[in-house]
Amino acid sequence: MVQREQALAARRRAFNEKKIQLEQRRRKYQSEFEEIAQRERETTTEYESEKQEIFADIDEKDIYQGEENRRIRNRTIDLEVETKRVLQDKQRVIEMKTREQKESEDRMEEISIELKQIGLSRTAFRQEMQKTEKNLRVKLEKVD
Repeated sequence: MVQREQALAARRRAFNEKKIQLEQRRRKYQSEFEEIAQRERETTTEYESEKQEIFADIDEKDIYQGEENRRIRNRTIDLEVETKRVLQDKQRVIEMKTREQKESEDRMEEISIELKQIGLSRTAFRQEMQKTEKNLRVKLEKVD
């Protein structure tokens, strides 16, 4: 019986040692699991932080692109308006130039007609003067 009790006590010691070893392993694994969970939380936090930074950068770039697109669109509209204005001014100048050229040609015709009339009048006046001069000479000769 003593042997049996000694064997039983040895088994209990072995069992208790194994139990202690298992408990130590369980604590070690629990500690490792907690450490892994902590690292995972830190990684997740870092990931979320970086994700938020990336989203913020994307939002900032989208805002900048939107502003840039608005500036480009407004500049394009301004250039189109300016182009239309220049084309209208060009057309108005062409019409004015054409009208002035027509008026100038009409005035040149009038002046040409007046010059012809003046030339004819001058010729008629000279002829009249020559006749009058002849008549006066004839009269002078008669008087002499």
